[in-house]
Amino acid sequence: MQNWSLITDGPHTGPYNMAADWVLLRHSGRPVLRFYGWDQPALTIGWSQSMDQLNTASIIDADLPVVRRPTGGRAIYHEGELTYSVTLPGEHPILKLSIMESYRVISEALVEGLRLMGIQAQYGRGERNLYSNPSCFASTSRYEVVVEGKKVIGSAQRRVNTGLIQQGTILIDQTYLHLENYTLQRQGSSLLQNKSISLQEILGRIPQRSQLIKCLTESFSRKFEVDFEEFDSNDDYNDSVNRLLKLNEFYPFKKQIVLDIENC
Repeated sequence: MQNWSLITDGPHTGPYNMAADWVLLRHSGRPVLRFYGWDQPALTIGWSQSMDQLNTASIIDADLPVVRRPTGGRAIYHEGELTYSVTLPGEHPILKLSIMESYRVISEALVEGLRLMGIQAQYGRGERNLYSNPSCFASTSRYEVVVEGKKVIGSAQRRVNTGLIQQGTILIDQTYLHLENYTLQRQGSSLLQNKSISLQEILGRIPQRSQLIKCLTESFSRKFEVDFEEFDSNDDYNDSVNRLLKLNEFYPFKKQIVLDIENC
Protein backbone atom coordinates (compact mmCIF):
# COMPACT_ATOMS: atom_id res chain seq x y z
CA MET A 1 0.00 0.00 0.00
CA GLN A 2 1.13 3.54 -0.76
CA ASN A 3 1.74 5.79 2.23
CA TRP A 4 0.15 9.20 2.72
CA SER A 5 0.93 11.67 5.47
CA LEU A 6 -1.74 12.62 8.00
CA ILE A 7 -1.89 15.94 9.86
CA THR A 8 -4.39 16.43 12.66
CA ASP A 9 -3.97 20.06 13.69
CA GLY A 10 -5.61 21.82 16.55
CA PRO A 11 -7.19 25.25 16.09
CA HIS A 12 -5.02 27.91 14.44
CA THR A 13 -5.44 31.40 13.05
CA GLY A 14 -6.84 31.88 9.58
CA PRO A 15 -3.49 33.04 8.13
CA TYR A 16 -1.69 30.04 9.65
CA ASN A 17 -4.22 27.58 8.26
CA MET A 18 -3.96 28.94 4.74
CA ALA A 19 -0.17 29.30 4.89
CA ALA A 20 0.22 25.67 6.02
CA ASP A 21 -1.93 24.40 3.15
CA TRP A 22 -0.01 26.54 0.68
CA VAL A 23 3.34 25.19 1.91
CA LEU A 24 2.06 21.62 1.63
CA LEU A 25 0.99 22.30 -1.95
CA ARG A 26 4.28 23.89 -2.95
CA HIS A 27 6.77 21.73 -1.08
CA SER A 28 5.34 18.37 -0.04
CA GLY A 29 6.71 15.47 -2.05
CA ARG A 30 3.97 13.06 -0.96
CA PRO A 31 0.18 13.10 -0.55
CA VAL A 32 -1.06 14.75 2.64
CA LEU A 33 -4.48 14.65 4.29
CA ARG A 34 -4.83 17.45 6.82
CA PHE A 35 -7.61 18.23 9.31
CA TYR A 36 -7.68 21.50 11.23
CA GLY A 37 -9.77 24.01 13.16
CA TRP A 38 -9.91 27.76 13.79
CA ASP A 39 -8.92 29.45 17.04
CA GLN A 40 -11.21 32.41 16.36
CA PRO A 41 -13.93 33.20 13.82
CA ALA A 42 -12.54 34.12 10.42
CA LEU A 43 -13.71 34.71 6.88
CA THR A 44 -11.99 33.19 3.86
CA ILE A 45 -12.52 34.15 0.26
CA GLY A 46 -11.59 32.33 -2.93
CA TRP A 47 -8.22 33.18 -4.47
CA SER A 48 -9.85 35.17 -7.28
CA GLN A 49 -13.03 36.29 -5.47
CA SER A 50 -13.86 39.98 -5.45
CA MET A 51 -14.65 41.76 -2.19
CA ASP A 52 -17.47 43.70 -3.89
CA GLN A 53 -20.27 41.59 -2.39
CA LEU A 54 -18.91 41.72 1.15
CA ASN A 55 -19.83 44.33 3.74
CA THR A 56 -16.41 45.71 4.62
CA ALA A 57 -17.86 48.10 7.22
CA SER A 58 -19.40 45.29 9.26
CA ILE A 59 -16.26 43.17 8.87
CA ILE A 60 -14.09 45.99 10.20
CA ASP A 61 -16.53 46.71 13.02
CA ALA A 62 -16.40 43.06 14.11
CA ASP A 63 -12.61 42.95 13.72
CA LEU A 64 -13.11 39.76 11.71
CA PRO A 65 -9.95 38.42 10.01
CA VAL A 66 -10.30 37.90 6.26
CA VAL A 67 -7.93 35.49 4.55
CA ARG A 68 -7.57 34.59 0.89
CA ARG A 69 -7.55 30.83 0.20
CA PRO A 70 -5.19 29.10 -2.24
CA THR A 71 -8.28 27.50 -3.81
CA GLY A 72 -11.22 29.08 -5.59
CA GLY A 73 -14.85 29.30 -4.61
CA ARG A 74 -16.71 31.85 -2.55
CA ALA A 75 -16.74 33.24 0.97
CA ILE A 76 -16.96 31.01 4.05
CA TYR A 77 -17.41 32.02 7.68
CA HIS A 78 -15.27 29.65 9.75
CA GLU A 79 -16.10 28.80 13.35
CA GLY A 80 -18.07 25.62 14.15
CA GLU A 81 -16.61 23.26 11.56
CA LEU A 82 -13.91 20.77 10.71
CA THR A 83 -11.76 21.78 7.77
CA TYR A 84 -9.84 19.34 5.59
CA SER A 85 -7.28 19.65 2.85
CA VAL A 86 -5.84 17.11 0.43
CA THR A 87 -2.55 17.97 -1.26
CA LEU A 88 -1.09 15.74 -3.96
CA PRO A 89 2.28 16.06 -5.73
CA GLY A 90 2.35 16.67 -9.46
CA GLU A 91 3.17 13.08 -10.40
CA HIS A 92 0.23 11.59 -8.49
CA PRO A 93 -2.15 9.54 -10.72
CA ILE A 94 -5.17 11.61 -9.67
CA LEU A 95 -3.71 14.59 -11.55
CA LYS A 96 -4.07 12.60 -14.77
CA LEU A 97 -7.84 12.83 -14.30
CA SER A 98 -9.89 15.84 -15.33
CA ILE A 99 -10.61 18.41 -12.64
CA MET A 100 -14.18 17.18 -12.25
CA GLU A 101 -13.15 13.53 -12.10
CA SER A 102 -10.49 14.21 -9.47
CA TYR A 103 -13.08 16.21 -7.55
CA ARG A 104 -15.43 13.24 -7.77
CA VAL A 105 -12.98 10.65 -6.44
CA ILE A 106 -12.06 12.80 -3.44
CA SER A 107 -15.74 13.43 -2.79
CA GLU A 108 -16.33 9.67 -2.82
CA ALA A 109 -14.03 9.39 0.18
CA LEU A 110 -15.86 12.22 1.94
CA VAL A 111 -19.25 10.63 1.30
CA GLU A 112 -18.07 7.28 2.63
CA GLY A 113 -16.59 8.94 5.72
CA LEU A 114 -19.95 10.46 6.61
CA ARG A 115 -21.67 7.14 5.96
CA LEU A 116 -19.33 5.52 8.48
CA MET A 117 -20.83 7.96 10.96
CA GLY A 118 -24.33 6.83 10.04
CA ILE A 119 -25.08 9.80 7.78
CA GLN A 120 -26.68 9.08 4.40
CA ALA A 121 -24.59 11.45 2.32
CA GLN A 122 -24.38 11.57 -1.47
CA TYR A 123 -23.25 13.81 -4.33
CA GLY A 124 -24.95 16.98 -5.42
CA ARG A 125 -25.88 17.27 -9.09
CA GLY A 126 -24.84 20.91 -9.30
CA GLU A 127 -26.80 24.09 -9.84
CA ARG A 128 -26.78 26.95 -12.29
CA ASN A 129 -25.86 30.55 -11.42
CA LEU A 130 -23.46 29.36 -8.74
CA TYR A 131 -21.75 32.71 -8.35
CA SER A 132 -24.75 34.98 -7.97
CA ASN A 133 -24.33 34.77 -4.17
CA PRO A 134 -21.02 35.41 -2.40
CA SER A 135 -21.41 32.43 -0.03
CA CYS A 136 -19.97 29.00 -0.70
CA PHE A 137 -22.94 27.34 1.00
CA ALA A 138 -25.65 29.17 -0.95
CA SER A 139 -25.58 26.56 -3.74
CA THR A 140 -24.12 23.17 -4.62
CA SER A 141 -21.71 22.45 -7.43
CA ARG A 142 -21.36 19.07 -9.08
CA TYR A 143 -20.00 16.30 -6.82
CA GLU A 144 -20.19 18.34 -3.64
CA VAL A 145 -21.44 16.38 -0.63
CA VAL A 146 -25.09 16.76 0.33
CA VAL A 147 -27.54 15.26 2.82
CA GLU A 148 -31.25 15.42 2.03
CA GLY A 149 -30.37 17.63 -0.93
CA LYS A 150 -28.56 20.22 1.22
CA LYS A 151 -24.83 20.87 1.16
CA VAL A 152 -22.93 19.69 4.23
CA ILE A 153 -19.38 19.87 2.82
CA GLY A 154 -18.22 22.72 0.62
CA SER A 155 -15.00 22.09 -1.31
CA ALA A 156 -12.76 23.81 -3.83
CA GLN A 157 -9.79 22.56 -5.82
CA ARG A 158 -6.81 24.10 -7.54
CA ARG A 159 -3.88 22.82 -9.53
CA VAL A 160 -0.43 24.37 -9.87
CA ASN A 161 2.76 23.04 -11.42
CA THR A 162 3.75 21.35 -8.15
CA GLY A 163 0.49 19.49 -7.63
CA LEU A 164 -3.12 19.68 -6.53
CA ILE A 165 -4.90 20.97 -3.46
CA GLN A 166 -8.51 20.48 -2.46
CA GLN A 167 -9.82 22.27 0.63
CA GLY A 168 -13.20 21.80 2.22
CA THR A 169 -15.40 22.87 5.11
CA ILE A 170 -17.45 20.25 6.96
CA LEU A 171 -20.31 22.02 8.75
CA ILE A 172 -20.58 20.88 12.36
CA ASP A 173 -22.99 23.51 13.67
CA GLN A 174 -24.90 26.50 12.29
CA THR A 175 -22.37 29.23 13.04
CA TYR A 176 -21.57 29.37 9.31
CA LEU A 177 -24.85 31.29 8.94
CA HIS A 178 -23.10 34.32 10.49
CA LEU A 179 -21.71 35.04 7.03
CA GLU A 180 -24.98 36.82 6.30
CA ASN A 181 -23.85 39.58 8.68
CA TYR A 182 -20.87 40.32 6.44
CA THR A 183 -22.36 40.34 2.96
CA LEU A 184 -24.33 42.96 1.07
CA GLN A 185 -27.08 40.44 0.24
CA ARG A 186 -29.26 40.48 3.33
CA GLN A 187 -31.38 37.52 2.23
CA GLY A 188 -28.31 35.35 2.70
CA SER A 189 -29.24 33.66 5.98
CA SER A 190 -32.57 32.25 4.80
CA LEU A 191 -30.97 31.18 1.53
CA LEU A 192 -28.16 29.42 3.39
CA GLN A 193 -30.63 27.60 5.62
CA ASN A 194 -32.53 26.36 2.57
CA LYS A 195 -29.40 25.26 0.72
CA SER A 196 -27.18 23.79 3.44
CA ILE A 197 -27.27 21.68 6.59
CA SER A 198 -24.94 20.96 9.53
CA LEU A 199 -24.02 17.67 11.18
CA GLN A 200 -25.69 18.91 14.36
CA GLU A 201 -28.99 19.24 12.51
CA ILE A 202 -28.60 15.82 10.89
CA LEU A 203 -27.56 13.91 14.02
CA GLY A 204 -29.43 15.95 16.63
CA ARG A 205 -26.13 16.49 18.45
CA ILE A 206 -22.68 17.88 17.86
CA PRO A 207 -20.42 14.99 16.83
CA GLN A 208 -17.01 14.51 18.36
CA ARG A 209 -14.34 15.86 16.03
CA SER A 210 -12.10 12.92 16.86
CA GLN A 211 -14.79 10.50 15.66
CA LEU A 212 -15.33 12.49 12.47
CA ILE A 213 -11.60 12.56 11.74
CA LYS A 214 -11.32 8.83 12.42
CA CYS A 215 -14.17 8.00 10.02
CA LEU A 216 -12.83 10.25 7.27
CA THR A 217 -9.29 8.92 7.65
CA GLU A 218 -10.62 5.38 7.35
CA SER A 219 -12.66 6.23 4.26
CA PHE A 220 -9.67 7.88 2.54
CA SER A 221 -7.55 4.84 3.39
CA ARG A 222 -10.13 2.53 1.80
CA LYS A 223 -10.82 4.70 -1.24
CA PHE A 224 -7.20 5.26 -2.23
CA GLU A 225 -5.82 2.01 -0.79
CA VAL A 226 -3.26 3.81 1.35
CA ASP A 227 -1.81 3.68 4.83
CA PHE A 228 -1.39 6.90 6.80
CA GLU A 229 1.74 7.96 8.63
CA GLU A 230 2.03 10.92 10.96
CA PHE A 231 3.36 13.94 9.09
CA ASP A 232 6.94 14.90 9.88
CA SER A 233 6.55 18.52 10.96
CA ASN A 234 10.22 19.32 10.51
CA ASP A 235 12.10 22.61 10.66
CA ASP A 236 11.83 23.16 6.89
CA TYR A 237 8.04 22.92 7.00
CA ASN A 238 7.71 25.17 10.04
CA ASP A 239 10.18 27.70 8.65
CA SER A 240 8.33 27.81 5.32
CA VAL A 241 5.00 28.45 7.06
CA ASN A 242 6.52 31.18 9.21
CA ARG A 243 8.18 32.85 6.21
CA LEU A 244 4.87 32.91 4.41
CA LEU A 245 3.12 34.37 7.45
CA LYS A 246 5.59 37.25 7.47
CA LEU A 247 4.25 38.27 4.06
CA ASN A 248 0.82 39.07 5.54
CA GLU A 249 -0.61 42.27 4.12
CA PHE A 250 -3.26 44.49 5.70
CA TYR A 251 -5.41 44.49 2.60
CA PRO A 252 -8.01 45.48 1.44
CA PHE A 253 -8.73 47.40 4.65
CA LYS A 254 -6.55 48.23 7.61
CA LYS A 255 -7.80 45.89 10.35
CA GLN A 256 -8.12 42.78 8.23
CA ILE A 257 -5.17 40.45 7.82
CA VAL A 258 -5.22 39.00 4.34
CA LEU A 259 -2.72 36.36 3.33
CA ASP A 260 -2.15 37.22 -0.32
CA ILE A 261 -1.34 33.73 -1.55
CA GLU A 262 -0.88 34.77 -5.16
CA ASN A 263 2.13 36.94 -4.38
CA CYS A 264 4.03 34.15 -2.63
